[in-house]
Amino acid sequence: MGTYQKVHFFETEQRYFTPGKTYPVFKTKIGTIGMMMCYDTFFPEVARILVLEHADLLIISTNWERPKIQDWELCVRARALDNIIPIVAANRIGFDKESDFFGHSRISDPLGTVMSSLDSERPGYLQATIDYEQTRGLRHGYYSIYQDAHPETYSEKWHLQGNMDSKDPKTAVVKAEDAN
Repeated sequence: MGTYQKVHFFETEQRYFTPGKTYPVFKTKIGTIGMMMCYDTFFPEVARILVLEHADLLIISTNWERPKIQDWELCVRARALDNIIPIVAANRIGFDKESDFFGHSRISDPLGTVMSSLDSERPGYLQATIDYEQTRGLRHGYYSIYQDAHPETYSEKWHLQGNMDSKDPKTAVVKAEDAN
């Protein structure tokens, strides 16, 4: 069907891998699927792009480690709510050298509510019924983020990315002007 290459690399991964540059979606029997891997989940823009490419469902495959359980759960819920989209998220369990993977795989509804989860640290299966019509209905009601958004105001500030550690606000402005 196609290939998805992880775009964002965590810590030492940057030394060993080449990042992808696109966010493809895949048309399947169960709907149009967008995929994210591991650290990509931390970036709200990834999920947003996949939804703007008409994904009906996001699937996340990851190796998040202890002690970041709360970060994992928050990112999965936030990406669902950020985009009003159901998410199936699988996290590894077990040990690999010094790494301890905690699992906590889950299926979330379009508002980030957990529909099904594996909170024990042993292999298992999850299932839930996902209603794409519910998602469409939510997006045209109270959660009308796509109709209400003003992306033209976001892009003009995005070039400041990477300058957030500057203690001097003038430095960020100079760097922003240099980027133009």
